[in-house]
Amino acid sequence: DECGVFVESADRKIGKVYVGKRVNQNGPYKKGQKWTLLFAISGDPASNRWKDMWLEGGTTCDRMIGIIANIFEDIGPGTPERRCRFTMDNLQSHHNRQIAAMIHEAGHRLVFRAPYCPIDGPIEYVFNTIQGMLIMNMHKILNGQTLVHEVGVAIAAIPTFEPYFTNSGFWRN
Repeated sequence: DECGVFVESADRKIGKVYVGKRVNQNGPYKKGQKWTLLFAISGDPASNRWKDMWLEGGTTCDRMIGIIANIFEDIGPGTPERRCRFTMDNLQSHHNRQIAAMIHEAGHRLVFRAPYCPIDGPIEYVFNTIQGMLIMNMHKILNGQTLVHEVGVAIAAIPTFEPYFTNSGFWRN
């Protein structure tokens, strides 16, 4: 799935502060940049993860094909004993026939989540976790470069994705 991550503006002239202190604070307070994070996770014990992050444009079919090709390099072809299920939302670039053919030809399965129902997508909760980590480290994010770095740190800090899948109803221990 994908999400937008921003280096955004803030007005530090308004707010509460101790008596005798100024609220003005130097920092990047203009309307910022929108970065797109394309992220895939695995619920298996290895907790594999694949990401692509860029500044210009949204998620295209070519970007999706690229990340799926990267996933196939790591997981290999599906077998009757071990098939992966690619679960996607209903973004137009996910409904590309070439993407569906790639997944099926590799021996894996493709399932689309119900429209407008993020509750059944473990990745949505992972995005929420990443957002929380970015908020805690907001003071370190000054530009696009530090944003990309902190997104990578947040992703690396998640040791396993199994609970996200279990709590979304994918399987029970």
